[in-house]
Amino acid sequence: MRFLKVKIILGFLFFTLLLIVALNWKFATQELHAISDFTVSNFSERDQLSFTETKVSDVSVPVVITQPKASKINSQLERRYKTLSDNDNYPTLESRLQAMSERTHKTYEPEAVLDAMADRNAWNQLVNPPKTMPLTEIELHDGREFVAVDRLKIETLLPGDSLSLPVVQRHTTFEINIVSVDKNPNGSITWQGEIKRNDESYFVEITQSENITLAGISTPDGNFALQANGGEGWLAATDTLFKRNQHVSDAVTPPDFMSPPVSQ
Repeated sequence: MRFLKVKIILGFLFFTLLLIVALNWKFATQELHAISDFTVSNFSERDQLSFTETKVSDVSVPVVITQPKASKINSQLERRYKTLSDNDNYPTLESRLQAMSERTHKTYEPEAVLDAMADRNAWNQLVNPPKTMPLTEIELHDGREFVAVDRLKIETLLPGDSLSLPVVQRHTTFEINIVSVDKNPNGSITWQGEIKRNDESYFVEITQSENITLAGISTPDGNFALQANGGEGWLAATDTLFKRNQHVSDAVTPPDFMSPPVSQ
C-alpha cells in the first residue's frame, strides 16, 4: 500500500514536470518568432543576413544569423590614401568617407574616391561644346572654354585640401586651398577656398547641386566664371562674357517729362 502511494505521487510529479516543460517550450517558440520578426524588420537591405530553418513542433521558425559586414576599406587602400592626402584633419580614408557621407548622405566607393583624388584637376578641357547646355551661336564663339567637371573630385574636398584649376586660355593653372565647406538649405554644397600669390589672397567659391556646378573664381589674372550641367559646361573670363558692343551706345536718355517747363 505504501509503495502504491509513492508510485502515485511520483506519477503526479512526472506529469506536472511534463506539463511545465510543454508550456515553457510553447512560450519559447512564440518568443523566438517575435524576436525573428523584429530582427528581420529592423535590418536594412544592405545588411548581410543568412536564414536557416529549424523545426520546432512541426512549425518552421526562421533563425536569423547576423554576419558582420566586411569593411570595404583595407590596408592597401589606406596605404594608397596616404600617398594622395596630407590633410591631418582626415588622416584615414575611413574618416574622409565618413565626413563625405555625413554631408551628402551618399555611399561612396573607396576605389572611386581614391581615383578622383589622384587627379588634382577639378576639370579638364572638352574638345566639343557640351550637349547638356544649349548655347547660342554667339556663346559658342565668345571665348568660353568648354570643360568636363569632375563632380566626384569636388565632392571629395574637405577643409585643408588643395585643388588645381586649369585655365587653358591663359596657359596657367591656379592652386586653391579649401577653407570651408557648407551645406545650403536647398541641399547644395558650397566649397570656399583661396588662391595665394605674393602675400595676396584671391577668393574662390564652388557650389554644386544634384546636377549643376557653379563657380566664381578670383585670380591674379582676372575673374572667371564656371557653369556645368551634368558634368559638362564652360569656363570663361568674366570680362569676355560681359563685353559691351562699342558700336552701340548704352547712354540713357531722360524722358520728355524731365525737361524744364517752357515759360510763357
